[in-house]
Amino acid sequence: MPPTNLYWREFTRDGSDDVDHVADAAFLSANFVDFFGNWLQQGSNSSAASFHDLLTIFWNGSEANPSLYKVHMFMVADGSFVTADQRPKAEWFRFNPHVRLAAVVSLPDKDPFSTSQSEWTLCIVASSRIHSEHRFLQVAAWNGLTFRFYQRDQISGIASWNLFGSSTEAFGERAYLGPFNGHVNGAIIMKELHDPWIHWFNTASSVDFTQCFSPEEVTELSSAPYITQPGGAILSQLTEGPGVLEDMITTGVSNWFKQRQKTDFFDASSKLLSSPRNIPRWVAHLLLTTTINIVAARMESDGDTFQIPLDHFYDNELLQNVLGNLLDEAPTLDVSVNPTDYQTAIAKIGLSMLQEVTPITKGPKPQDYIELPTTTLGFDKRDRDPKVLAFGVLARNSEGQARFNILQSSFEDAQGVSKMQQLKKQGPNNFIGLFSRDTFNAIMMLDFWNPVYSWRRGILMQYVPQTTTWNGTSYDLETRFIQNVSNSPQAKNKQADSPEFQFLQLLKVDLATHQKNIAKYFAAVHDYVETSEAAVQALVDYLSLAESRRRIYRPLPLDEFGSSMPYALKIPADAPPLEMTASGRVQTMPARGQDFLKKWTSSLAGVNPRVVPDTSAQVAGGPLPISALPRPSLLSLPCQSSLDSTTTAAVLASRGCPYGKRTFVNRVPRN
Repeated sequence: MPPTNLYWREFTRDGSDDVDHVADAAFLSANFVDFFGNWLQQGSNSSAASFHDLLTIFWNGSEANPSLYKVHMFMVADGSFVTADQRPKAEWFRFNPHVRLAAVVSLPDKDPFSTSQSEWTLCIVASSRIHSEHRFLQVAAWNGLTFRFYQRDQISGIASWNLFGSSTEAFGERAYLGPFNGHVNGAIIMKELHDPWIHWFNTASSVDFTQCFSPEEVTELSSAPYITQPGGAILSQLTEGPGVLEDMITTGVSNWFKQRQKTDFFDASSKLLSSPRNIPRWVAHLLLTTTINIVAARMESDGDTFQIPLDHFYDNELLQNVLGNLLDEAPTLDVSVNPTDYQTAIAKIGLSMLQEVTPITKGPKPQDYIELPTTTLGFDKRDRDPKVLAFGVLARNSEGQARFNILQSSFEDAQGVSKMQQLKKQGPNNFIGLFSRDTFNAIMMLDFWNPVYSWRRGILMQYVPQTTTWNGTSYDLETRFIQNVSNSPQAKNKQADSPEFQFLQLLKVDLATHQKNIAKYFAAVHDYVETSEAAVQALVDYLSLAESRRRIYRPLPLDEFGSSMPYALKIPADAPPLEMTASGRVQTMPARGQDFLKKWTSSLAGVNPRVVPDTSAQVAGGPLPISALPRPSLLSLPCQSSLDSTTTAAVLASRGCPYGKRTFVNRVPRN
């Protein structure tokens, strides 16, 4: 008889509660088929209700002779930059550094996230309260082909395990719901994928993570052998840094995208399908920001000046991962910043670190208490929609422990473009792809200077055919796409400022001219920051641009923690979004762009995360309705909330996490 505490979740789009169903024998046989799903059905394994319960089993197995498993442990904290003496002392301001643990478990002597179906990998994420049966506990299970997403929930007062879905469901009826509201393309990734990993525990860092712990956490973590070596200092078992996790995650993402490519583009004999699947979702990796990562500046060798991350200025992530030639002749972009100018600039816009708190409804408001629009942080709109959100200021004129803490285009989108452009090799450095190299270059050069949330590239999504056909030498997607754009009113009327007209003009530009334009842009950026008398203003502009991009992202449900990224208190909440230009200067985004992004992101932050169709540019030939576009989001490892659900602020934060979205009234339908 199967365990009675295994469930699967049905996600809703009408604002009602999600529904948890008992996983009967038939469902278990068809869906709990990966290692973890089978493991939960064995003996009393499903009674593992806390992170400690679960990890102890695998840790003990890793310590056996011979070893049964290999366990890798990591820790992350959004508020690790706050030292003990900087902690807020006020009763209304309860500091929460949002400490989370991540464990990667695999077979001994095997690489995590391999494509072998005889191997498996678990990624287990939990709060730092390792003995709690109520804090979040989530597992992403990889079986060599796909991820399955599980969560431990309290259902009818009993600790239970819930299956939320598998990677392939990210492209079906469950698209944009549950885990796919965050893990939109079915993969698992980490927010800060690249160095300097400002929020991750690293033995090479000077940040003291122990200041993040309560006395209870110190006791619990000190006695956990997978966290602290027996007789050693607290956290002494965490010897692998985030760079190790980066390698694991990039392997997992890449291998999942290889499987996606195989499923969508190839038949059983490895021949290209005449009509491949999910074409709009593949093209979205090129035209949209389906996911983002966080990155920050790295200090230079002098320990004083620093470089603004390249991905602030162009899509370095994508161009480093996709075979192309746009940057072959481009000079290196080097933008060094004087720390004095930087401090002046962040003070001008009031960059500060905030933490969500419970709103104060009576009496005077403390100096470090502020109220901001609900768009400042993502949360589940089903339960409540307050007029404002409350925050406490952790640090003024500061980005925490890093400078230029920005959003960047994701490794996942780069992998998507790489896989759709490199379907089959035809010769040296030449592949069959959805777009020719010339058309790919034209798309990249359309708004090259805005690597994330480019409305110009996003507008073109409506012209992407929903299907494509193999004609014996290539797919007809490119021809039909260009024809759809050409049929648009903007193109026919030669509207010079429209993305449609600009894209068609870029198709006529040769590679050498593209490269010259990139070089001119790089020089303009460098000169504005390093040689201009207005260097401070340049930094104000670029920091304001980073803030604008963060605000486009902030309303989305996966922006869980106020202390993850800085907020510019001196930039009005209703300030229009900004964009970069080819001249290296920042300007207000045109009305058409503002309208596109507002419709896209506001609908995605609601209870029914489907994008409202844009009827402003319908053309003959059946372009993709924008309602079919994938939602943009922050893909995390996996998304999580470490807050207790007893306070108002905590409830909002935990409900902002779709992967951990609680069924507030758990209902098990009765026959």
